[in-house]
Amino acid sequence: MKIFLAIIILLFPTLGFSQLAGEGPIKFKPDVIHAWQLFNSQYVKGNFNTTATVANFAISQDGKFADFYYCKGTYCRFNPYDSIAHCEKRSNRKCFIFANRTDNIVWKNPGDFLNNEAVEARKNEPIYGQGYIKFDHYAAKKWEEYRQQKDGEYPEKVFIISKKDAVYWIYKFYNNKYDIVQILTALEKEYNNKFYVFAINNEIKWEDPGDFLPK
Repeated sequence: MKIFLAIIILLFPTLGFSQLAGEGPIKFKPDVIHAWQLFNSQYVKGNFNTTATVANFAISQDGKFADFYYCKGTYCRFNPYDSIAHCEKRSNRKCFIFANRTDNIVWKNPGDFLNNEAVEARKNEPIYGQGYIKFDHYAAKKWEEYRQQKDGEYPEKVFIISKKDAVYWIYKFYNNKYDIVQILTALEKEYNNKFYVFAINNEIKWEDPGDFLPK
């Protein structure tokens, strides 16, 4: 009986993930790519300055929302059912487990979920914008909020914006392991618009933006 129970306990994680994992081609949206980068970077949460353990990357079937658990303790237990339930509650969509821990994808046949071919092509283009740009009032408000976020609270923060219509996007990174081109590519495919880095931390990287703030 003890042997039988031991076998059940050993097999449960495998059976559980095989039933809860998604299947088929999927494309990650910009926010999900950012979450995926954090998930795989063993990120530092807030000001605790302690490396967190992450597990159970749950994602909505349409690739628009993702969530994962983190734990700072020595003994961490992660329930995939809880991860899926939390993802579905926050996204109001059907969710599945994409990876059960860092670098261990359990989703079956996801295809080119990061648009790697498009990312390679985007690497041949500049990531910093250049030339005159004008923020609308909402983008200017977000820029001010971005500037007020202290650099020390996150090792990196990035302000991304499109030259056309000044559509903004802000990402905060918990360490330096990220691929900004990957996010630019995802934004461009999502919004059919060209995106560039405007600033990293509070240093403007955009070349010759002119008087970009509204009067």
